[in-house]
Amino acid sequence: MIQQALSKRSEGRLPVNMPWNEIMEVERESYPEDMQASLEQLKSRYEVFPEGFFLAHRDGNLAGFATCQLVIYKRGLLGQSWDEWTDNGWIKRSHNPTGDALFGISMCTRPSFRGRGVSKELMDGFKRLAVEKGLECIFFGSRLSSLETFLRYGFTVIKAVPNYGEDKESHNWATVVKWINPKAT
Repeated sequence: MIQQALSKRSEGRLPVNMPWNEIMEVERESYPEDMQASLEQLKSRYEVFPEGFFLAHRDGNLAGFATCQLVIYKRGLLGQSWDEWTDNGWIKRSHNPTGDALFGISMCTRPSFRGRGVSKELMDGFKRLAVEKGLECIFFGSRLSSLETFLRYGFTVIKAVPNYGEDKESHNWATVVKWINPKAT
């Protein structure tokens, strides 16, 4: 079951019911140590754009989560690094409330839940949000090891980007992938 991590907030405080400990466990299980977001960065993403923070549960446990932000889609900027797109993972300066596209920041699935539709569920959440907001597209800088997943979910390859981010496995390369909202005007 997927849910957007929206809860009632007051005075800019984070809701107490967010499972931050579980979220951090998923982050640690999903990414190499040098690629992991800090708890403060994840909380910042939630504070800035709670609609773009998705949680997926299986068997009563947090199985995965995904985060995104609104941006202005400009093909000429697609060579930027992940740090440039995301304000170094904080999104305070990179999120644009009037943006016309979603930029996928992260998508994590616990290894014990892989192959059970968690990433598809998270991606479907992004797609629903893009359709609801009438956005042009969703795009990600995909790690090379994740490219097949994005292609399976209807994304197309736009370009390869060197020095996208610290990723030993991909030699710091990423592939920008894009899903076009069929309902965008």
